[in-house]
Amino acid sequence: MRGLTFSLTTHLSLSDQRVAAVSFLSVNEGELRQLVKSAEGAEEIQNRIKPLDDWVLVQAMDGKPRVVHVMIDAGMTRVSAKTLPLSEKGIKLVFSRRMDRPAHEDPFSIRARWQPICVAEMNGQKTSRVIDLNQGSFLGNPVMPVF
Repeated sequence: MRGLTFSLTTHLSLSDQRVAAVSFLSVNEGELRQLVKSAEGAEEIQNRIKPLDDWVLVQAMDGKPRVVHVMIDAGMTRVSAKTLPLSEKGIKLVFSRRMDRPAHEDPFSIRARWQPICVAEMNGQKTSRVIDLNQGSFLGNPVMPVF
């Protein structure tokens, strides 16, 4: 089931940059690549992901409810997730850090575990706002995103 779902979801792996991305939007791989590239180019995002020196997962989605769902899956309480200061509509990119080892393994491996670190709200191809996530809010285990 996971394999079938994965085959129907737009995703990409940029191994030279150690960035993996999956889209819950109706976009093709080229559009997803451009969205990730423009967000990654923002200084606010670079300041958050560069110190990780590891794989980063970017999940692209539309609207706050989808972000809330991702946060709950990652171990955040429903109350904390629902009170995130996100706009209700628009494209959001959830950036997550890799929590498992070995890091050299395929980022889409069944064993990969991720924890969200921030959410970028996009305005077209530009990052309009970045919301840092309190790492203490993730009470559960880091999870592989459902797709």
